[in-house]
Amino acid sequence: FALILHRRFGGEIMYNPILCHFACRINGGHLYDITGRIDNVVTGPWENFNEMEYHNPVHYVRVLKNCVEFRA
Repeated sequence: FALILHRRFGGEIMYNPILCHFACRINGGHLYDITGRIDNVVTGPWENFNEMEYHNPVHYVRVLKNCVEFRA
C-alpha cells in the first residue's frame, strides 16, 4: 500500500525495521499507511527504504525478497 500512496501522492517509502512495516512519508513529512496518518500513533525508527540499500544492504535484500517481492 505504501507503493500505491507513493505513486499517487509522491513522497518517500519508509520502513520500520522493528515493526516490519512500510509507510509513505508525504504531505509535509507525515507518515501514512492503509489506516491513514500514523506518525502521531506509530513511533519508532523509520528509515527511507531506498537509502536502506546503502546503509544496511543485507537487511535491505532480505526485506525486498521476503516482503516486497514475496519470494521464498
